[in-house]
Amino acid sequence: MSYLKSLAPEGLVRLLEYKKRFASMGLPGSNCLKRSYRKAVDITNLNMLPAEIRNNLKCVVDVGANVGEWSTGVALLTKAPKIIAFEPVPHIFRELVTNTRDYPQIECINSALGSKPGQVDMFVERLHKLSSILPIRDELRPVHGIAEDKPQTVSVPLQTLDNALSREDEISLLKLDVQGYEPEVLAGGRAVLQRTRVLITEVVYVPYYQGDVQFGTLHNQITSLAPFKLYGISAPSCTADGQPMWADAIYIQN
Repeated sequence: MSYLKSLAPEGLVRLLEYKKRFASMGLPGSNCLKRSYRKAVDITNLNMLPAEIRNNLKCVVDVGANVGEWSTGVALLTKAPKIIAFEPVPHIFRELVTNTRDYPQIECINSALGSKPGQVDMFVERLHKLSSILPIRDELRPVHGIAEDKPQTVSVPLQTLDNALSREDEISLLKLDVQGYEPEVLAGGRAVLQRTRVLITEVVYVPYYQGDVQFGTLHNQITSLAPFKLYGISAPSCTADGQPMWADAIYIQN
């Protein structure tokens, strides 16, 4: 089989690999021909979840939704009836609303999340996925080609997970991607975490933002707040010379 793969065009090999991934999720293999589905499975990492959970999603929460690629990916790949997407930056939020308008199951909320309610300043970068309440470290700016850029500062509303999701009885899947602010979001969601089945959070292997924490510290916080167990870790994103920078960690509680 490996010999045959070496003879096949690279594009065909990749399509066959996607076909297997979709089949493992109980989805039509023909989805491999659709770019939107290939992008969805890459972004969401849903294929890493146990089938029993993935096939029975109820309320899904996307904290740090950005322009909605993860939320729309979940909508494409699952039958989750409710997806709540939080994005604090006003102009990015407007793009999120536009990108999710064909998905009635997605509710968009223009707010940041933290340990207490109020207002908070955000550093908005030209590469908007890097925007955060925490400033990015100077040594990381050249890695992303923004060494000469100066972020804009915008004041955004801040609430807690416990307040924002007080009406949700169970959170099937909670995703955190808040660029180093995860400890504050978790601190404001003690009650929500107790009724969350799966947590997917970005973790870093090197200091990235001023005041952030690395994987081990975040792991200790997560497992102290709720009976989560580390289930899996995605392949890391690496620098050009191969240094692992960040990945997505998946936690599950039964």
